[in-house]
Amino acid sequence: MKNKIVVITGAASGQGKAEAILFAKLGCKVVICDINLQPLKEVEYEIKQNGGNVKAYQLNVADKDAIKAFAKNVGNDIGMTDILINNAGVGGSYPVTHENDDEFEANWSRQLAVNLTAQVRLIRAFIKPLTRQVGGRIINIASTEGTGATLFNGAYVAAKHGSVGLTKALSLELAPLGCTVNCVQPGPIRTGMTNPIPERQKNLYSKRLVPMRRYGLPEEIANVVALIATPGTSFLNGAIIPVDGGLLANNALLPMRDWWIKKESKL
Repeated sequence: MKNKIVVITGAASGQGKAEAILFAKLGCKVVICDINLQPLKEVEYEIKQNGGNVKAYQLNVADKDAIKAFAKNVGNDIGMTDILINNAGVGGSYPVTHENDDEFEANWSRQLAVNLTAQVRLIRAFIKPLTRQVGGRIINIASTEGTGATLFNGAYVAAKHGSVGLTKALSLELAPLGCTVNCVQPGPIRTGMTNPIPERQKNLYSKRLVPMRRYGLPEEIANVVALIATPGTSFLNGAIIPVDGGLLANNALLPMRDWWIKKESKL
């Protein structure tokens, strides 16, 4: 992995930050970007203080022209990208019955733009360096919402299902060009997106639905992403990998689990 150039979107916090720190420790040249410049610069500073090779760029991934300019700058400043991690994402729950059309449409458009359309635009922007030789890696970060769904979350669920489908489609298209495309589906993770959820609700959710009975950490996602990016996983392609403490595997046992947890009233 030494001197591999890795581009990570949404790297100012959470999973993106954890990925940036880990790839820097592995000896990669790390390119980080985010719409929030100040926290991104703090991540850049932290990595440099620990001897890592990193460069930060402010980027709004919902801006098509900004993505093209970003890819050009990375090529000129750093070199030919080897690994692209589409990590940037946003949330926001609006029921389809929401009475304000403008608010619903704005949320829908923003979520699809950031959570899905940005992924394919970034892939297109970096496609030449990623396919210049065998060994290019694209890793899309989706969610367990890309397999299941939760109430009042239509835009997010649709976008994450789209990310899963995009991964499968492009894994077929890009494999002959020497680039693999895989997808990681984080479950409940302690990130900025989940910070507003009260701790009591996190605990109840975990004990009810997650076999490991806890929320995951950003570093636990980063470790899986790094594994997918290593040369040893060269035959892994089109994979959709949940990192969710067993959440998706456990869904079919919901009635039995509820009975068991009720029996274990001292939880």
